[in-house]
Amino acid sequence: MPSFEFERFESEGVFTYRYVGDGSLVERSWPGIVGDWPEGLSSMSEFNINNNNREEVAVYLGFVWKLREGLSAYAIPSSIGEYASSALGAYDLVKWDFRVEVQEGPELGRVIGFLPPRTSTHWEFSDGAETSGPANSRQPLTEQARADLAEMGKYVPRLFADEGADPFRATPHHPPDWQPDWDSHAALYPVKSFAALRDVQATTLADAASTVTIFGAEANCHADLVHALRAESPPRVADLIAPGELLVSLNLGIDIGYFDVLLVQSTSDIGETVDLLAANFQERIGDYEASVDEIADVPGFLAAVNRFAGVSD
Repeated sequence: MPSFEFERFESEGVFTYRYVGDGSLVERSWPGIVGDWPEGLSSMSEFNINNNNREEVAVYLGFVWKLREGLSAYAIPSSIGEYASSALGAYDLVKWDFRVEVQEGPELGRVIGFLPPRTSTHWEFSDGAETSGPANSRQPLTEQARADLAEMGKYVPRLFADEGADPFRATPHHPPDWQPDWDSHAALYPVKSFAALRDVQATTLADAASTVTIFGAEANCHADLVHALRAESPPRVADLIAPGELLVSLNLGIDIGYFDVLLVQSTSDIGETVDLLAANFQERIGDYEASVDEIADVPGFLAAVNRFAGVSD
């Protein structure tokens, strides 16, 4: 059985615990995941489990939800094409989003830190084609933006038939309720239940990799968190979270070449808590795999995942 263990390191007053996986944490999947699902509750609707990202998703969600017990939770979904949405509840617009390297290579798992959010802008081209990309229509056309659009041009070659032509031949395409700040801000949502955490993550699953940043903070710290994430300069984790609070980066590799990275940061040494909780979920995985052959239908599967994800504890 693959091991659900976290490596640990400390730097500048921040303790970091990191798990990197290839999606094989749960080796014995229920065969019924593959195929058509009946109407109603499904593995996707309840746990974001699908043909690609399977039961390990429920492990990660359950682990994060257990780890933040006793703290108020807030989350930032990170995905190109994902606008702020009132469907997920009230939100605050913020200027900074946390990143970890999730692409295969020597930097896999590296803590990148806070960066400006990836844009949500969709681009409509003169011939009616539409795509989404990392250029922001409300910002100056920087060299980086030009390079990003040129990269997009590899997939829309008809736009760049003339060598040396300016690649910025597109107009932004926004939804009816679009607000200008959406193109330069991320949305910070309060997360009051396991289901709310699952729903925030679900908005990111159409990208090459899914990223959700979760903050576990004391109940009276919401305004301070928003203020820090709206500052002109990126916040330092050591200044952002108080002892006992958490920052969690939950990442799923979706496309080939991307990996799962679950990273926890705290200004307190919570290594024992992380290790004990990870060991508990390792046992839950073993119990689940031992019972897979007994699962007869969708309700039975959902009940089994509910137990091993710890939702019903």
